[in-house]
Amino acid sequence: MRSKALLISILLGLLAFSTLFAQENLSEEEALAKIAEYEQCIAEKTPIVEALRAEVAALQAEVDQLLARKSELNRQIAELTRAPEYTTYIVKEGDCLWWIAKREYQPRGQRWYLWKMIYDDNRDVIGANPDLILPKQQFRLNQDQNVWERYRQ
Repeated sequence: MRSKALLISILLGLLAFSTLFAQENLSEEEALAKIAEYEQCIAEKTPIVEALRAEVAALQAEVDQLLARKSELNRQIAELTRAPEYTTYIVKEGDCLWWIAKREYQPRGQRWYLWKMIYDDNRDVIGANPDLILPKQQFRLNQDQNVWERYRQ
């Protein structure tokens, strides 16, 4: 990086020397003095530029972290807002909600407490009384295990 700055300094010096010498009819000593001024200016500004580059790199790292966090939050939002998966169950004679819950969710453990979820998801079919279900009613059974945890308590 320093060799690049030195090369730029030399090129600017040569350019300044030829420009000043040609345009202003400066003597060689005056042109060299102007070049020295430019080199001094470059020497003063180089640390500032380097500090700004470091600051930009730090800010870019912060932006990258924020973008990664945004991506993760978008993934979580998509997960939370996706439509739940349902299966259909047709009520048989003698069924009750807790028995349906125990039987239909049995492969995943004793989940009789999910009767409340079945009722909540099918309130439009069942009506106001969860104890009164009729044969041949069709219920939607939620298959999302994340939702099940809400009903555990």
